[in-house]
Amino acid sequence: MIFAGFAIISGLVLLPVPERKERTPALGKELSGTFFPKKSLRQIYRFSLTLGLVGFASGIAVQLLSLWFKKMYGVNEAILGPWFAASEVTSLIVVPIIPRLTKALGSPRSVFATQGLSAIMLASMTLAPTYELAGMMYIVRNFFMNISWPVQQSYLMGTVTADERASASAITSTIWGIGSSIGPIFGGYLLGGTGYASISAPLIIGAAAYLASAIAFFLLFRGTPPPEEAEEPRPPEVAEGYKLV
Repeated sequence: MIFAGFAIISGLVLLPVPERKERTPALGKELSGTFFPKKSLRQIYRFSLTLGLVGFASGIAVQLLSLWFKKMYGVNEAILGPWFAASEVTSLIVVPIIPRLTKALGSPRSVFATQGLSAIMLASMTLAPTYELAGMMYIVRNFFMNISWPVQQSYLMGTVTADERASASAITSTIWGIGSSIGPIFGGYLLGGTGYASISAPLIIGAAAYLASAIAFFLLFRGTPPPEEAEEPRPPEVAEGYKLV
């Protein structure tokens, strides 16, 4: 019944999102993809910088949250399960919000605002006196991050040439994966300590990396709006799947 309810909610929240109409290439001018992008290389390089920071932040903080809660509050995964499940529901709630936010602020400002707020909530979790309050902060953090992530992905697809989108997605995902795999090494080492400073450090460092990525995204891309925002406003695509960001 729970999964059926989620399915119904997913269908309802998608109703207000207008259908996207793609321009198909003229006959004889089909797109020919290349493995290594050349025309969009500068854009991909800058985007990879911001996404690498997001991956590292996710690795050092978010992927180790179960261990962090256990070290900080002495609670196990059985208790944390409902909190983590509730945080994932935010991916449904944000769907109708994303197009309105990007229309009002534009993609760079939307990413800066939402990812910056998510970083603040992540760092604030270290000050929570109870795991319940920290869990609520995590849900709010996921709410903001689940807005930022699809906007970033839509921005990338809208600002690279069409025949290099697959390569751009592969390269940036690889950079995110590298950062995500490095983060837990440092996070695990810090969580091996026993003092408050050591246990809190992964979340503080992760929040700083998220904030640095948000600032970099705004500074690097504020003068380069995607075509749909410069010409015909349309809602950004919602990513097919949400990574643990």
